Amino acid sequence: MSVGRTTAMAVETIPNARPQYSVRYSDEDNEWLATTPTYPSLSWLAGTPEEALAGLQRLIDEARSEIAREQAAH
Repeated sequence: MSVGRTTAMAVETIPNARPQYSVRYSDEDNEWLATTPTYPSLSWLAGTPEEALAGLQRLIDEARSEIAREQAAH
């Protein structure tokens, strides 16, 4: 089983956005790739579609939390 990974780092905050997700098989990576147009710089690869989607959702949650911490510090 593979472990998910990000493909990019930059994130813009979209308040209260409800992302729409896309999960497709990547022949290049031989894994499932989850993406969202709400955060085009974020994606997640995993061994199953469910793992890819869950990984992307966690990544988005982490990115939103980090943005909120940075905004609170300023």
